[in-house]
Amino acid sequence: MKKNQIIIIGSIICVVLLFFMLIYRSSGGKSYLGDSQISIRVESGITLPKVYLDSLLTLVDLYQNDGVEFTQSTVSVFSSAVDSQSIECPISGMNQFRSKFSGGFYTFTARQEDIRTMQLNPAQFVSAFSKTCPLPDKNASLLVHCDNDSSGFKAAWSVNTIKSLVAQLLKTSRYVKIYFTTGTGKVNVQTPQGDTPGGYVANGGGENGGNTDEDVGGNGAGSCTSESVNAQINLETGLPNVFSWNEQEGFTYDFSLTCLRGECENALSVNRSNVTGGEVEVEASWAQSSEIEYLATLTVKCNGQVVKVVKSTVQIRCA
Repeated sequence: MKKNQIIIIGSIICVVLLFFMLIYRSSGGKSYLGDSQISIRVESGITLPKVYLDSLLTLVDLYQNDGVEFTQSTVSVFSSAVDSQSIECPISGMNQFRSKFSGGFYTFTARQEDIRTMQLNPAQFVSAFSKTCPLPDKNASLLVHCDNDSSGFKAAWSVNTIKSLVAQLLKTSRYVKIYFTTGTGKVNVQTPQGDTPGGYVANGGGENGGNTDEDVGGNGAGSCTSESVNAQINLETGLPNVFSWNEQEGFTYDFSLTCLRGECENALSVNRSNVTGGEVEVEASWAQSSEIEYLATLTVKCNGQVVKVVKSTVQIRCA
């Protein structure tokens, strides 16, 4: 009897040791927020260089929020309004086994290892990025302008810049839409000022219905400073919703509207560059306005340099 007890106790100890050695993994203080989805549409007629399309694989990655929370992205490349090919990181066998015990055992570090393995075998995945879509995505979160010259199409933003912008958007929504376009269709495309993320994606927010200012500086030349800017975002809801501000001579204005809280997959996304007249009109459907809180961002520039960013949390009305 004692011998049997010893065998049973020993077996239990072995199972516990095996569990901690092979299966249990500490989260390392990082909390998994769940999967995020990045959709890509490439306008028909655009053929981006293969090296550029291949590098889009880096969008399938882990995106951290304040270094504690993180999400992992799947990328879907659309060839029509409904047809798409999804690209996601394969999970190694042991990680699949661990995740059956607890999703928390598939840790940030383990996911990084799987992503590195994926990136060592790009040929299995990157062909999907060459697909094009005949239908424009007028509500894309990011509109990437493409120019055509003698050497072929070139995107205004590098993949690293796009990834940086995606990371900002994923802080408020787990669904991001990217559209590569020449801007010749029914899409209002912003013109990027260089290959930097500043001024194109809203990030953060202030009190509900209030404005917050972010002083960026300027070139320090007289009136071309943040102190010289007198601008706040005003909203008149209705048909349409009208965003307005005080326009000052010598400054240019970019305006964006992005989802902050609510059903962000249904939300409206607006990006306008070099707006004249001091106002932007926005029409929204019921799904785009109901129970959705938006972040309106006004980026004020002088001589092409950002001098102030004004942000306001708003709710728009159905048109």
